Amino acid sequence: MQGKLTPIDCTNGNKCGVSDCSVTTGCVGGLKNCSAGTACTTDSCDAATGNCVNAPKDCSDNNACTIDSCDTIKGCISDAVNVTDYCNDFNICTNDYCDNATGCYHVNITCSSEINDVCIEAYCDPIDGCKLRPLQCAVSSNKDANCYLSYCVNGTGCVEEELESCEINDLIKIIAPLSAGIIAGIVIAAVVCAAGTAGGAYAAATYGFDGVFTNKNDLYEQQTQVGQNPAFDRTSVFNTPPVAGGNTNA
Repeated sequence: MQGKLTPIDCTNGNKCGVSDCSVTTGCVGGLKNCSAGTACTTDSCDAATGNCVNAPKDCSDNNACTIDSCDTIKGCISDAVNVTDYCNDFNICTNDYCDNATGCYHVNITCSSEINDVCIEAYCDPIDGCKLRPLQCAVSSNKDANCYLSYCVNGTGCVEEELESCEINDLIKIIAPLSAGIIAGIVIAAVVCAAGTAGGAYAAATYGFDGVFTNKNDLYEQQTQVGQNPAFDRTSVFNTPPVAGGNTNA
């Protein structure tokens, strides 16, 4: 009695294998062909399922200044960008560049003046580009912009001038912390001083008295007997009766 024949399994459990059996040589075969027919995929076979996997190729060259693409025949292609077009920010006041690591960046252009004048500056206008204008002076950051005027002087440059109205404000700032009593005392002293000055001026204008109680006074007269020194004529000066035997030489 003839035994039962069992076909030979030439895959050896590999689901991605393709094999055949020759009656003369035995197992013949290889791996499954999973090509997608394009250079833009990475083709492989899943050994667990036997299914083909066709993943798109990553054509990035990690260069921010190239444009990466894939040609179905040639595969990955990386073309350098045209910086003028690719990085154009449409700002006439900047120069455009491309950095391989970070990509496009922009640098403000520097305008220069052909006029040798410190009070003329060059600047960039967003529409017309480089132009000239009077130097724009600004008040220092440590000063009150409301109290100072900043302007340009030929041959010198920017200068600052304090406004007269602010000089009064400065005095108020000094006086403000003082107590009311101190301020009142200053005011009274000023009034007394002004009154004394006015009184002295009146005496000098009316009587020619210079206020010096010595024999150098123009009104001094040497008295041989007890009498009144004109400088101390209380009747005429102070409207009070003279004192007998008064001082004759202060």
